[in-house]
Amino acid sequence: MALADTAAPADNALPEITVSSSSQSKAARTAAVGGFSETSLQQTPASITVITQEQMQDRSVRSATDAVKWDASVQNSYNAVGLADWFAIRGFVLDQGANYRKDGLVILAQAMVPMENKERLEILKGLAGLQSGIAASGGVLNYVTKRPTDTPLRTATFEVRERGTKYAAVDLGGRSDDGVFGYRINVAAEDIKSYIDGSTGNRNFISGAFDFHFSPRALLQFDLDYQHKSQLTVPGFQLLGPEQRIPTGIRAKQMLNDQPGAAQWWMTATTWA
Repeated sequence: MALADTAAPADNALPEITVSSSSQSKAARTAAVGGFSETSLQQTPASITVITQEQMQDRSVRSATDAVKWDASVQNSYNAVGLADWFAIRGFVLDQGANYRKDGLVILAQAMVPMENKERLEILKGLAGLQSGIAASGGVLNYVTKRPTDTPLRTATFEVRERGTKYAAVDLGGRSDDGVFGYRINVAAEDIKSYIDGSTGNRNFISGAFDFHFSPRALLQFDLDYQHKSQLTVPGFQLLGPEQRIPTGIRAKQMLNDQPGAAQWWMTATTWA
C-alpha cells in the first residue's frame, strides 16, 4: 500500500498572523493584595482578579455587589436590597471583621462600601491566611482608593435609571504648582428607587484623599470619607415545612417589610487614615 503525500504545496502556505495587545488595555497589570505589588499578575503565584475603575465605569457600577459580577468565584452572601455588601469566595463566606481591606488595612464590612472613590477592587482567592493571618479561608477583598492626580481632573456624572433612580457624582483631582500638595475629592448623591415595591431610599457621600510631598523621601497621605445611606430593607423569603414550596401569590417585587411603622435601615460611616 502506498501513502499519498498530503503536504500542502509551499505556495499554499497560510499567511503569518501576529496577535498583539494595546498598552491602553483597561486590564490591571499588578495588585497589592497578593503580597507582590511590584510583580505583574502573570508572574504572581496566586489567583487574583482586579476590577479597575475603567471597567466599573463602563458598566455603571455603583456597589461592590455589581463589581464582583466580573468574577464567577465570588458569590453574594445574603446581599439583600438595602443592606451591606457581603460575599463568599469559592463557597467560603468571608469574615466581616478580617477578610475585607481598604488600601491593605482591615475594615469592618457591616456597612455598604462606596465605590465613587475607589480606583480598583482586588480579589485574592484562597491564601487568605498567608495574606491576612487569622481570616476565613475563602480569600480577601481589597478596596484601593483613588489618589491625587498630577494633572487637573474634573469629571461629573449624571444618571437616571429605568425605575426612577437619580444619581450624580463629581470627581476632582490635581496638584499644586510646586508639586507639594495633591488632592482627590469625590462627592455623590443618590435618590434610590429599587425594583422591590416600596424599597426606596437615599444616599450622600463625600471623600477626600490628600498627599503632601515634603521631600523625595518624605510623603504624608491623609484620607477621609463620610457616607450616609437610608433605605427600607428587603427581607428574604424562606422555605419552611417538609414540602419546601414557594407560597402562591408572592411576586418577585413584593416587599414583606412594608408594614405600618416599619423604619428604614440607615447607616452613617466616617473613616479617616
